[in-house]
Amino acid sequence: MSVANPVIDHIDPISRKIYLLSGVDEYHPVEDIYKEVRHLRRTTESLRGFDIFITAGGSLPKNVAGTERTPRYAIFHDCQIVISGDTYVAGEQLFADATGALVGKGKDCIDRILSPADAYVEYAPPEAEVIVVSTGSGLSIEEHDMLYRLKHLERAVYIDSSAVINGDGSQGNPFNNIQDAADYAESNSITTLVILAEITLDRAFESFTIKGIGYPIINTNGQDLSNSEFTNCELTGIYQNRIVAKNCSLIGGSYLNGEFSFCSVYGSFEIPDGGIAYLNCCSSRSLDFSPQPWFDIGGLHGSATFLLTNYKGTGAISNCTSPADLVRVSLNSGLIYIDETNTEDYAIGVIGNGLLINDSNSFASEHNLINKDGIAETVLNTVSS
Repeated sequence: MSVANPVIDHIDPISRKIYLLSGVDEYHPVEDIYKEVRHLRRTTESLRGFDIFITAGGSLPKNVAGTERTPRYAIFHDCQIVISGDTYVAGEQLFADATGALVGKGKDCIDRILSPADAYVEYAPPEAEVIVVSTGSGLSIEEHDMLYRLKHLERAVYIDSSAVINGDGSQGNPFNNIQDAADYAESNSITTLVILAEITLDRAFESFTIKGIGYPIINTNGQDLSNSEFTNCELTGIYQNRIVAKNCSLIGGSYLNGEFSFCSVYGSFEIPDGGIAYLNCCSSRSLDFSPQPWFDIGGLHGSATFLLTNYKGTGAISNCTSPADLVRVSLNSGLIYIDETNTEDYAIGVIGNGLLINDSNSFASEHNLINKDGIAETVLNTVSS
């Protein structure tokens, strides 16, 4: 494949997803994806306003003459590929989070939510290179750069609570408990955890990147999680301060405080006093016609801000009672129910496509809401099927 024979169908710059053409069953991260993305950024003005999606590295000399070089690899910067079916990945690909830290590789660069659930990914990077360093004059600039990159590939601690034997935190030999993993991370200044099975956090994790593989359940257990980011996991429990969650399942009985993108939501949630919950491109996991999930604005506390944008499915709002509360909902085909516990006039505003049911004694404003039963019924039938 090449720019002349593309493998990319389109790029969604907002969600940072690269969609492959239907029928593409093989690609090389550098020769296909990287080169096509560069070409599309040069020729598509709308893509140039967004941070770079993918970069390439490698091809470093392994000898003085430069006749032997390391394989090339691609780095996906908070960006993933959406495949259309079984796919063979013919080269090395690495995944960097929004801060630029390398936190994964291989299949981590594939979006398993938007891609077909039964799609099989075969990942075949080049074999690892062994670098022999003499004890004479030390490292060359090229060797130092290569070792620096390899070091950053290992800056994550892996935890698998289902493992029988406690390991060293590496990908192939993970710790089997959060206590040892957290101790090791703290002592080595590592801020990325990769979770393979259900865990309960046992201490504060501030400014961490916590990533799940296989959507493990993570109980936040009342810990201080200020500025930490969660991806690809099921989140439950209360916590302190604001978090970021992407591509997660949010389970009821917990707080909402922070920014949540492309998450599924089910159960009952509370926005804590002074909290700001921003849910963007999220959807309900309700399996029937009931208005789930429930969003509790918190009753008579000081204030809470709840912003629900581009939301799909059903939802219910309760306890909007403070003059300082602010609730704004933008529906992308759905239903919002406002129950009798909401008493504050003008605090709730709803726009978009769907149905608003207001059983409260307060006034909820509708701004150009396409209020059609048919739209809501279609969504409900889709969700429940």
